[in-house]
Amino acid sequence: MHDRTEFSRSRAQSPIRTQDTFADWYQTVREPLVRALVVRCAGDTELAADSVDEALVRALERWNRVGQMDSPEAWTYRVASNLVSRHYRRRGGEKRALARRGPLPDHVAPAEPDGFWPIVAQLKPREREALALRYVVGFSEAEVARALDMAPGSASALLSRARARLRELLPDQPEGTAS
Repeated sequence: MHDRTEFSRSRAQSPIRTQDTFADWYQTVREPLVRALVVRCAGDTELAADSVDEALVRALERWNRVGQMDSPEAWTYRVASNLVSRHYRRRGGEKRALARRGPLPDHVAPAEPDGFWPIVAQLKPREREALALRYVVGFSEAEVARALDMAPGSASALLSRARARLRELLPDQPEGTAS
């Protein structure tokens, strides 16, 4: 059992973040978080940006608590990711309702992404998220674990599986170009 002085001491050593530092923090984290969520959303930049912006508003509203966390970025990413999940659940219901109604006219059909996105979209959503957090945002494996609410060993295994799956899906590359 931990005594209160030990908790208070560790709390006092954590970084002090104020409303003033939120603006600086925001400038640093917004774009990397959007880029990571774009990967999770298989290229939907608008959905990613909207979700990150909403998560950042929620972080600001709770900045006294969120600012004291070891990784406010991981908390913010998790909130944004939950917003994306909610969006897809709602969209699934809308698709089912539209299916009952009949096919959409051609001019309403969504455009297919090209290039790299179809390959990334073949990964499981959790694999896309983990890779985006690690390589787009630059999170450490421990931060990926916190953002995805899993044990560090599980995050490491997930990243390893995702990289292996991506290597399988990517077209053959000339010698010396694979990382």
